[in-house]
Amino acid sequence: MGEGDYYEDDWNKEDWNQPIYLLILVASASFYFQALVTEERFVPALNVISKKLKISDDVAGATLMAAGASSPEMFSALVSVFITHSALGIGTVVGSEVRCLVFSVIHISHQSVFT
Repeated sequence: MGEGDYYEDDWNKEDWNQPIYLLILVASASFYFQALVTEERFVPALNVISKKLKISDDVAGATLMAAGASSPEMFSALVSVFITHSALGIGTVVGSEVRCLVFSVIHISHQSVFT
């Protein structure tokens, strides 16, 4: 078979219409509820911690929020390295750090250019 060939039984457009709508609905609900939980629980908790530790909002945003946002990924990386003995965790950590660095550089350069 050629590069663009596929079996007709493998891809049927009628079978894919309904799950895509369901996927869009579930993804939208997931983003909404994540934003709701972050706004109602995570940010106020960070405010309390930063006031107790007497650190500025900038430092709290840079350290505590980064640690809180990265903790699920760090937990899954630790599980994959130490429990399942997979190299997936190392790639996850390195990949996420590269992504965070790139987005931080883009954000800083965008602020310096447009302000």
